[in-house]
Amino acid sequence: MTLKNEIAGIIVAALHIRHNSSKLELEHHLKLLNIMVPGLGSSFASPYKFLKKYEALKNGMKKLFFCAVCSVELLCELKTGNPIKQQPCGHKFSKSKACYAVFIPIESQIAYYIENYHQKDSTTPINEDELGDVTSGEAYKDYVRKGIITDRTITLGWNLDAAQVHENSPFNFMPCMGIINEAKYKVRRSNVILFAIWYGDKKPKPKQFLIPCVEMLKKLYSDGFVVNGERWYVRLLIISVDTIERCVLRCTSQFNGLFGCDFCLIVGNIFSFC
Repeated sequence: MTLKNEIAGIIVAALHIRHNSSKLELEHHLKLLNIMVPGLGSSFASPYKFLKKYEALKNGMKKLFFCAVCSVELLCELKTGNPIKQQPCGHKFSKSKACYAVFIPIESQIAYYIENYHQKDSTTPINEDELGDVTSGEAYKDYVRKGIITDRTITLGWNLDAAQVHENSPFNFMPCMGIINEAKYKVRRSNVILFAIWYGDKKPKPKQFLIPCVEMLKKLYSDGFVVNGERWYVRLLIISVDTIERCVLRCTSQFNGLFGCDFCLIVGNIFSFC
C-alpha cells in the first residue's frame, strides 16, 4: 500500500464527511473501491477500520481556492464553501480553470501510526559501524546523542512530486507527503503522511502551498502533541524532490530558466522540451 491508497482514502473520507453518508453507503463505497483498486490493505476492509483511521480528518481538513490569473486566495460562500463568481481581485472564478489546495491535519495521521504500529515496529539495535537506513545514519545518531531525537520523537522524510491527471491537459496534482523514518519498510510504505494536495495548471507559490505545511510542522516541532497521555514531537530530517519540483521548494527559477543552475551564477538560456 502506497500513496495511491492514502489519496484514495482521503477522497472517500472527504466524500463521506461532505455528504454525511450512512455507514451502509460507506461500506458499499469501500467494496467498489476494493474491486477497482486491489490490494488497498486492512484499513479499507470495513467501515469500522476505515473510520478508525480517517474519521479524525473531519476536524481540520481545509480547502483553499486560488485565482487562476493572479494567484490570490479566493473568497468563498460560507454555506457551500465554493468561490463566489466575482472576486475582489477583479477576475471571475471559473470551474474549468480552478486551482486549489487541500490541507490535511497530519497530527491525527501520526497518532494513528503511534497507536497501532510504533511499539510493535520498534527497530532492533543496529551495529554502530552499519549504515543501512535513515535511523542508522551518522546524522541521525548525532541527533540522538544531542537529545534532539528521543524515544518520544517521530522523524519524517518530506517529498513533493507532480502527477499528470490528463494526457492533453496542463492540470496536474502535486501531493506533499512524508514518510516515518522510524517505521520498518512495509509499515513506512503503508502509512504515508499526506500533508496537502495541490491541483492546478501551474506550480503553486510557497504562500499558497508550502507555508501552511511548514506551519503545521513548526507547531509539532515546538509544542508536540499528546497520544495516550504521552507527549510526542515531530522532526523533519529529509526533504527529497526531483529537479523539476526543486524550484517550488526553494523559491528559485526552474532548471531550464534564467539562472536555473544550482552551481553557478551564469544567466543561461531559457529553453523548452519539444
